[in-house]
Amino acid sequence: MSTSTTARVLRGLGALLAVLVLLVGIPVALWLVAGSPIPTSLPTWDEVTGTLSRPDVTGTLTLGVIKTIAWIGWATFAIAVLLEIPAQLRGLRAPRLRGLGVQQRAASALIATVIAMFTAGPVIATSATAQALPATTVAVATYDTATPDTATDIEAPAEAALAAMETAPAVQYTVQRGDSLWSIAETQLGDGMRFQEIADLNYGRDQPGGYALDTSHWIDPGWVLQLPSDAAVPAPEAASATSARTHIVAPGESLWDIAQAELGDGDRYPEIVEASRDIDQGGGARLTDPDLIRPGWTLALPSTSAPAEAEAPATPDPTTTPAPAPVAEVEASTPAAPTTPEAPAASETVDAPVEAVEEPAGADLDEPAPAELDDLVDAPVADDDVDDNAVVDVRTAAGVGGILAAGVLALLGGKRAAARRRRRTGQRIALPEPASAESVLEQELRAVTDPLSVQTVDVALRSMAAWHREQQLALPDVRAARLTPDSFEVYLYAPAELPTPWVPVHERTVWQISAHDAQTATLSEAAAHGAAPYPSLVTIGHDQDDAHLLLDLERLECLDVRGDADASHATLAALALELATSTWADDLQVTLVGIMPGLEGVVDTGRIRHVSGLSNIVRELEARAADVTATLDAVEATSIPDARGRGLRGDAWTPEVLLVGERLDPEVRDMLENLVSRVPRVGVAAVTTDAQIGEWVLDIDADDTQSARLSPVGITVRPQQVDASTYAHLLGLLRQADADPVDGPTWTTTLTAIEDEPTLTDLAVTVPDEPALTVVEEQPAEVSSNLTAPAGPSAGELLQLHHPIVKLLGPVEVDGTAGVTPESRYRRQTTELITLLALHPEGMSTDELTRALWPTSTPEKALGTRRSAVSRARRWLGADADGELYLPRFWSKDADADGEVVSEYRLRGVPTDWHVVLELIGDDIAAAPTENLLAALDMVRGRPFEDAKATRYVWAENLAQEIMATIVDVAHEVAARALANGDAATARRAAEAGRRVDPADERVWRDSIRAEVAAGRRHDANRLVQQLRTQLDGLDPDPETEDLLDELADLDHTARQGA
Repeated sequence: MSTSTTARVLRGLGALLAVLVLLVGIPVALWLVAGSPIPTSLPTWDEVTGTLSRPDVTGTLTLGVIKTIAWIGWATFAIAVLLEIPAQLRGLRAPRLRGLGVQQRAASALIATVIAMFTAGPVIATSATAQALPATTVAVATYDTATPDTATDIEAPAEAALAAMETAPAVQYTVQRGDSLWSIAETQLGDGMRFQEIADLNYGRDQPGGYALDTSHWIDPGWVLQLPSDAAVPAPEAASATSARTHIVAPGESLWDIAQAELGDGDRYPEIVEASRDIDQGGGARLTDPDLIRPGWTLALPSTSAPAEAEAPATPDPTTTPAPAPVAEVEASTPAAPTTPEAPAASETVDAPVEAVEEPAGADLDEPAPAELDDLVDAPVADDDVDDNAVVDVRTAAGVGGILAAGVLALLGGKRAAARRRRRTGQRIALPEPASAESVLEQELRAVTDPLSVQTVDVALRSMAAWHREQQLALPDVRAARLTPDSFEVYLYAPAELPTPWVPVHERTVWQISAHDAQTATLSEAAAHGAAPYPSLVTIGHDQDDAHLLLDLERLECLDVRGDADASHATLAALALELATSTWADDLQVTLVGIMPGLEGVVDTGRIRHVSGLSNIVRELEARAADVTATLDAVEATSIPDARGRGLRGDAWTPEVLLVGERLDPEVRDMLENLVSRVPRVGVAAVTTDAQIGEWVLDIDADDTQSARLSPVGITVRPQQVDASTYAHLLGLLRQADADPVDGPTWTTTLTAIEDEPTLTDLAVTVPDEPALTVVEEQPAEVSSNLTAPAGPSAGELLQLHHPIVKLLGPVEVDGTAGVTPESRYRRQTTELITLLALHPEGMSTDELTRALWPTSTPEKALGTRRSAVSRARRWLGADADGELYLPRFWSKDADADGEVVSEYRLRGVPTDWHVVLELIGDDIAAAPTENLLAALDMVRGRPFEDAKATRYVWAENLAQEIMATIVDVAHEVAARALANGDAATARRAAEAGRRVDPADERVWRDSIRAEVAAGRRHDANRLVQQLRTQLDGLDPDPETEDLLDELADLDHTARQGA
């Protein structure tokens, strides 16, 4: 028996002895010393009053009181033990009894130690975690499980392991992603039941990072395990004659780092790529993208001698120093654009080198000529690139994750939509200044936002709840969830059945739904509008694979966030913001206790309130608990999940999450413990910093506040945090969205004001009858002859003057290119780069380009991706009739600037349709011909940057808002001119363009209604009114709209009376 096993048994025996002494020894001693606790007869009232009224000279009363207290203390401890034994044997948490907290905690610890003596693995006291989270997820994800500190206390037969290693030859196996001891035993030994043999051989063995296998049997990718001698471990598939050695990728490594360390030359990383392409990395994954390697992957290493020249990959320039390959990505993201050079096809013409030029003074020193290949030859584009950001992250540098970012941006978008409704013609909504802290934060949020994953979680949970309502079943208790780009997993406290397309992963306690299935599912009306089944499910952080890790706070009851005060507060702030903005938390109350005052006024979702201290709401919480308990009894439900699952009194189960930033005095702490641990639960949960209630703790590392340990499951988490600086900028961003509109560009000063809009009565009287107008509508879309005559070039002529051109007024397109169109998988990224440069004709430095397109990255990390994207863009745009490139190389002479050296990224002669719109408007809209304004509106195909992915064009929000305001103002101006001239068809045409670009702006709806009334088509006008009310979705119309609708109702009433 090993030392650690002996210690565990000794601890168990000691605890058993203590239990026996306390349960048997104490009552026997009391019986012998003080006699039976049960009196032979009850005293009379006179005897009681007499005893209390005279001095206790003999000490009889004192001894009697002590005896009674002793017997009561023993009885309460005995009750606690009797409750704890069956609860722990069943893996449940014992019911909490008011006033017995000390006894129950002591009993819990003792019983857990006794039970641990008889089990092969650790048992956590008072645990509803007998099936700890990682233990049920070995087939889905692996987590850090042992720290260097705990590795020395391994409760496992180390001596047996050493003996086994001496008698059998060593067979090694490298752990892959998704492996468990069972799966390894099943595949390598032919029987999953033999997993214990593998465990015995590896207990206590040092593994990467200072960890070791313990009796939890949790393993990490990259660990090297000893297997029994009869194991059959296949050799790496791609090991060639020169690739006998292998390397296991560690977190944070890049191919460049590995080549430098293993081969002595980082430039040789392409050899590792070639040698490792055919190795199965588990789950069918293979190395196809040099920018994307994952921890735990096995790489084949070539010999350390220099490779044969014939085998070396083609390089664009022998004098160019290759850049390091990007650091290994750990999140499950779309593969990134590779940096591995590739020889061009035989039919492909490589641009000849341009004449060397001296580096000009003041040139961008961050983009030296030798490192940027674009100054000599286009970087070849690898075939395995993908059309997505190569540098993708699931959180900002400050620690804000994709789900929280999506919630905040949804709130920000709603505020800005409301501001657009408030603005007057010619005004603009308030937006952050470019490059300000608020603007940078917004770009970072947009770069990591993940609305599709939010949809995955929301649809998955609501559809699951709808199925339970149909079956009249209680909702399963979800203790945690895990979200990746590909799937959503829930971890249950007990086995349960879930509907398709959910699939069980582990013994019906871990279920998974693919992101595709969730995003393509159609929710029923009841499911879409039903109460959220798990409203307190919230992101706590990200695991080692960059998956979102979520906890259901309501089920956990209490979570302690411990560690550095600033880091703990940042974690609480992230929880508050996500709970307040989460899509699936639509039925929730978040109470901030002593922290973040004023947040409820800025994050005005109606879920947040602030109190100065927990003692101020004790009575309220107790009353709430009593109401919930009474309601459960009334509807005959056993618990809140039972009531929610069966659809009973949905509005009665709104959970309340207390985020407590103050230190609690003992009395308040005991009250909180009794409240959150009641059985049945009453929908109250708490997140504290020092309450020490329950077993769930997020312990933030003192040396690295971006790392934490989640107990009792032992997972290493990168906690989601909103630090003080981010919090201040975020609130500033939201407050700015609530600010009053500001004045627009100078050309807007002569726009038609609202007070000049015609009344419906005037339009109905002055416009010809409908048949005459019908003829006008059937004619080609031209301006009526009574409008201002056109002057200057037409829109078509302006568009013909420029080739190529970027179209922003709808889905982004690049038209009129003279080069080779990139493959569809590259097109979105290349289109965005061209669009960005087209909107910055003055040029952009490397840093500026990187910050815009890859805001979570650095110029060095994004080097390969940027070069590939620029090269594709140059090939696509091509050259003009004179052979001049539309996208000059980074270091070259610009023919349009008298030989000026281009020391940034800059386009030549590539405008956008937005530039054309501004040319058509001119400096004074009152002087702009109506035909020019109509031509500008005709270019509107939809909202600016429509259909772009949420993480693209993160730099374009201010421009998008300006485009929408401009088009609406122009549409309103044209409609006003047309109505004044009796041309209802033109007014309709203009108003429709305005509604396409911003359906929330009511002035263009009013213009459309006026156009229909002017045409004598009040039926269509009323149809538009119904569409407007649907668009408003319950919001009150603007006062001007209300007045117009009243006018229309009066006209209809008058018409009916006349009939």
